[in-house]
Amino acid sequence: MKSKLLLIVMCSIVLCACSKLPYGDIGKEDIGKDEEINLTENNYIYEGELLKFVLNKDIDSLEARIKELKSISGKGLSLEEELEKTNQLHAELVAFNGTVPSFSDILDELGRRGPNIPRPPRPDVLPNELRYILGYNLESILVQGSNENNQVVLESDNGYLSPLPGTEGYIQIQEVNVNELIVNENITLSIERKDKNGMNFIYSISTIVQK
Repeated sequence: MKSKLLLIVMCSIVLCACSKLPYGDIGKEDIGKDEEINLTENNYIYEGELLKFVLNKDIDSLEARIKELKSISGKGLSLEEELEKTNQLHAELVAFNGTVPSFSDILDELGRRGPNIPRPPRPDVLPNELRYILGYNLESILVQGSNENNQVVLESDNGYLSPLPGTEGYIQIQEVNVNELIVNENITLSIERKDKNGMNFIYSISTIVQK
């Protein structure tokens, strides 16, 4: 039986040569320059945790497919090619995952120099008082959230991020426009990011709104 590459089905990440994001400083004032930022457990998410969550799921799926392909005896040319491409994709995702620090890694790096930031919610949870998105090593990020009726309930104004005060520029912050987030509502986040190495990535993640 002819086997199709699971690359399309399993991978949530898309690498792009071009993007709709407005990269760079577009003239918006830095967040926190004229107002104090108060981060709570219920008003922000850290994009790196969302990305690692998606990457880990894709890596697990790829590893399962690699194991399955290796168990097939007398593989034809198409399965050999699929195994080679799946191995390559797996290696690329593992390497990329290693470049994205967890929030714990960031706090360890800042140590006592940084502000006392509460830990973010789980990556599959969206706090109902969401106001900010934190990032690391990003040039820009665009986020849009839609409910089960395909209504947009949150989105970024633009891709601009500001340095989070007190973190020596190690953490970045972006304010998002949010309509009402209903507790226990399922929200799909679509995220387009460009890191400072010039790589563009698009992915999506399913979340549930909680207090």
